[in-house]
Amino acid sequence: MKKIGVIISMFPEIHETFIVRELAELERQNFAFDIYSLQKPRDPVTLEEAQKLMKERTHYATLFGLMQWWAFFKCFILHPIRMLKLMTEIMWVGKDRPMESLKSLAILPITCFFSESMKSEGITHVHGHWANVPTTACWAMKRLFGFSWSAAIHGEDIFSPNLFLEHKLKEAAFTVVCTGYFCSHLKCNMNHTHPQDIHLNYHGLSPKIYERIAKLDNTTTQKKNTDAPFEILSIGRLVPTKGHDLLIQAVAILIKEGRSVRLSLIGSGPDEAKLKNLVTILENTENLALSQHIQFLGMRSFHEVMDAFERTDCFALACHMIAGEPPDGIPNVIAEAMALGVPIVSTRMGAIPELVEHEKTGLLAEPNDVPSLVNVLGTLISDSELRQTITIEARNKVLSMFDQKKNVSDLIALFKRYVGG
Repeated sequence: MKKIGVIISMFPEIHETFIVRELAELERQNFAFDIYSLQKPRDPVTLEEAQKLMKERTHYATLFGLMQWWAFFKCFILHPIRMLKLMTEIMWVGKDRPMESLKSLAILPITCFFSESMKSEGITHVHGHWANVPTTACWAMKRLFGFSWSAAIHGEDIFSPNLFLEHKLKEAAFTVVCTGYFCSHLKCNMNHTHPQDIHLNYHGLSPKIYERIAKLDNTTTQKKNTDAPFEILSIGRLVPTKGHDLLIQAVAILIKEGRSVRLSLIGSGPDEAKLKNLVTILENTENLALSQHIQFLGMRSFHEVMDAFERTDCFALACHMIAGEPPDGIPNVIAEAMALGVPIVSTRMGAIPELVEHEKTGLLAEPNDVPSLVNVLGTLISDSELRQTITIEARNKVLSMFDQKKNVSDLIALFKRYVGG
């Protein structure tokens, strides 16, 4: 089929490696595409796949470059009514989100410049990652130059009122969404005019996970000393929605009950001082040496994270809802832990139950419920047979559900169906 243009706010973005993996697999399957990044990367790029895609397939432009503004001026002269109507719609329909509307206006010169570049390459379809500015660029290309377009939604902006997003998506040929929970919400709660064109398309696991699985399967591991503490690992940004405070409280209760447990937290974030203070408060009020059982490890490399998965007895993430914050999708760390044979404890929250089925592929507590979390952690600590059963089921499920090659093949099939050969 013809080459398509993939529009991304910033490529690569350090927290969006799932997009890099998807694009690398598209390339492996000989799919024709170029990447159009609205910003240059902020951080040093270390992933080889990302470096290759940057060098061979990625186009960049600056917000205030002369070429971009010349492209905008030409478009305004050639299509003044289209441009004025487009700008009016952005401000009027998006008036509930004025800052986002201003960003949408600001990227119009880059949008016009990229459109000229794409037309010279024979590109007539564009695909935008995320619900905000990239989909605005795609929508504007349709309005100004007649491109067809599609969207990849990864959560975020669909869980709060977003009239401009609803307005844009009505004109998308199709939309892919990364979890069934998000997909259902988009179909049922956002006034979509053609919900049959919204499709579920999961992400894929990192190739490094498969390398580590092969290593584990070919290594004879020694049985852990049964007198050692039960190791609980949690990984995620230290923010309220991840529920690290609930997990700390649950561990304190388990220790008070006489359980030998140790919690390791990997990650950084604005709540770090608050969480460390919580440990101190619980130490003083409960008369527990809690700081000896809970360690904050800060940020760690992906290799160090996989090493931590191998050492732990359980992975726990107590996600819950915070007013004004979007719910979690399926955190990558849960999928990675399951693939590496680590028993999972999480919550019935967002899209997590799609992957973690209670007492089948993991254990689920109620969100924002410390006693429920204590109960499921206690069950897992006590029942070694259950731990073994759920890890086998969990690995089978996650390897099937997050099969990168299959999921990208499904995505290519959607492009062929909607864009043509």
